[in-house]
Amino acid sequence: IDNRKAEGNELDEMEAHRFLEKADEAHTVLEMRSRLRKTGAIGPSERPKAVPLSHYLLFKYDDKSSNLFHDLVNRIQGDNREAIEEAQRKLDAVQEAFDEASRAAAAAAASLQEAQSREADAKAREADAKAREADAKAAESSAHASAEAAKEREADAKKSVETLGVREQELKAAQAEVEAALAEVKKQEDAYNAKTE
Repeated sequence: IDNRKAEGNELDEMEAHRFLEKADEAHTVLEMRSRLRKTGAIGPSERPKAVPLSHYLLFKYDDKSSNLFHDLVNRIQGDNREAIEEAQRKLDAVQEAFDEASRAAAAAAASLQEAQSREADAKAREADAKAREADAKAAESSAHASAEAAKEREADAKKSVETLGVREQELKAAQAEVEAALAEVKKQEDAYNAKTE
C-alpha cells in the first residue's frame, strides 16, 4: 500500500486507516490514536503523520503484553557483534571507495574544465587567425585591384604618349606646310615687289 512500494516502511495516517479496513480492523481516527497512545507509540498530544509497521504490530498485539512497546524498543536482537563489525568494515570500504570516486570525479571535472578552457582559447585563436587571413586576403585583393588600375593607367598613358606622338608628327607636318606656304607667299611677294620696282 505504501506509495514507495518495496522501499516503503510506513503509511500516512489515511493509508493506515485503509490498511486497517482491508485487515477487517477499521477504527475511527480517534480510536486509532487512542490505541497508539495507549501502547506508547505516540505521545499524549502527538498526531501521527506516518504509521510504521511496528506501530501496527503494537496496535494489533497490545492485548498480549502491556509493556509491548518497551519490550519492542529495548529488546536485544541477539549477539551479532561479528556481523556488525563485518558490516562496519564493508561500510568503511564502501565509504573509502566513494571518497576515491569523489576525488576522481573532482579531478575529472577539473580536467574537463581545463580542456574546455583550452578549447575556448584555441577557438579564439583560430577565429583571430581566420580574421587576419581574411584581412590579408582583402589586402591582397585590394593590391591586385590597385595593380590592375595602375596597369590600366599605364596603358592609358602609353596610348596618350602614342597619341601625342602622332599629333606631334601631325603638328610638325602642319608646321612644315605652314612654313612652306609662308615661304611660297614670301617668294611671291618678293617676286611681286621686284616687278613693281
